[in-house]
Amino acid sequence: MDNIRKILSDKQLVGVHKHSNLTLEIIDVQPMPSGVMILARGWIGKRQLGFGKDRTVDIERFKVYNPPLKIIDDVAHTMSLVGKPSKKIIADKVGNTTSTFYPSLNGYINFDTGDTGKTWAYAHDAATGTSVTTAGGTIAVESGLIGGGWYYINRGFLYFDTSAIGSDTIDSAIFSLAASGKADADNDGTDYMNLYGATPASTTALVVADYDQAGTTAFAAAIDIGSIVTNTNYNNWTLNASGLAAINKTGVTTFSVREGHDAEDIAIEVGENYVNFYSVASDYDPKIVVVHTASSAIKTIDGLAKGSTKTVNGLPIASVKSYNGLV
Repeated sequence: MDNIRKILSDKQLVGVHKHSNLTLEIIDVQPMPSGVMILARGWIGKRQLGFGKDRTVDIERFKVYNPPLKIIDDVAHTMSLVGKPSKKIIADKVGNTTSTFYPSLNGYINFDTGDTGKTWAYAHDAATGTSVTTAGGTIAVESGLIGGGWYYINRGFLYFDTSAIGSDTIDSAIFSLAASGKADADNDGTDYMNLYGATPASTTALVVADYDQAGTTAFAAAIDIGSIVTNTNYNNWTLNASGLAAINKTGVTTFSVREGHDAEDIAIEVGENYVNFYSVASDYDPKIVVVHTASSAIKTIDGLAKGSTKTVNGLPIASVKSYNGLV
């Protein structure tokens, strides 16, 4: 709540801002439950960004939940993900909603065989982890081998309260993590990071018993560890159909992040494959950006399917904004 108050009290926020090669104009900032709503438009160079499926939207509606203080950085990054240069923009057309959700909880569960003489399966198939970390600035995701059968695996977990989406239709979603460091000792083609589901016992806690609750269905195209950037830029995973279906529109969405050997149950053969991702309350918080649109409340008109109706009371259907108070 402190961040929300500070953002709303920033007199310099409304106006034009430069952010790398992006120019954004923040038109309005409004409070909402657990966040802020920002109306903004943007340009890359001299090319204006269009929003929406048809790229005709001039001003997009950005909702940010549990927002960081660096709200301009957030909107600029989100704008670069969902906007594309367009010549079809309709002046002053306001879009539907692009919502950015930050984690309500994140961390990682480690399993360490603690000694040599163990098997990969002993570490991979364990029901309970060795330790859990939810404090600090890192989500460490790893598969590793010290030698002689001493294995360790770290699985990342992130929870997002996405209940604000409600009955809207989800059009697309992008999951983003920034990294502070990495290693890629076993570069065998299975050395990647990807997003999966998770079924923890609780959506308000992470415990060692959740170790075996990381999913195995990939929610996006994997990113090779060699391609993971470890600076102030985000690594972005565009969710596939399975990932979109896993977003809980009325509750908490739970994700896991796994290294490729762990995800595919292929024993790592040498060294460490890891990425240290920034966690919540860092300078580069994890987030998921969801583009969603409200479903029309009008399904039928006088018993006829809306799509088959050409006019209402003599007016073309396209010109009717509401019917009996419904949108």
